[in-house]
Amino acid sequence: MDHYYLFVITTLLIALTPGADTVLVTKNTLVQGKGVGFKTVGGVCAGITIHIAIALLGLSAIIANSVLFFKIIKYAGSAFLILMGIFTLFSKKPNLTSDTTTSEKTPKGSYFLQGMFSNVLNPKAIIFFMSFFLNLSYLTSILYYR
Repeated sequence: MDHYYLFVITTLLIALTPGADTVLVTKNTLVQGKGVGFKTVGGVCAGITIHIAIALLGLSAIIANSVLFFKIIKYAGSAFLILMGIFTLFSKKPNLTSDTTTSEKTPKGSYFLQGMFSNVLNPKAIIFFMSFFLNLSYLTSILYYR
């Protein structure tokens, strides 16, 4: 039972630690508004759902143990974040005094996809969900067989 409390505390601390998803949601919300922030959060949630499915199917263990797969995801995630940074640096700043904003020029689904790809291509999330479900199954078996 001592391990259960340590597991819960560690999981909460990791979940509360801000990462790339938090930065992306904050940036999109501050620059484009609350509606775009919600779309980005929806994409992040879709990415989390994909990670859960991958972990439950056992594919995250294969990805984490395969150097090639893990490097591909790590470099794809890095390239995605670098491209997002470049696009942000060179994007036209919204004019707060006019009625038109840059959100009219950007496709509505792109913010959802930004959030989803930011989460899916995050290697830390793969390792987190794999270890979370492995530890959860271990703790469940300990509590069940006591």
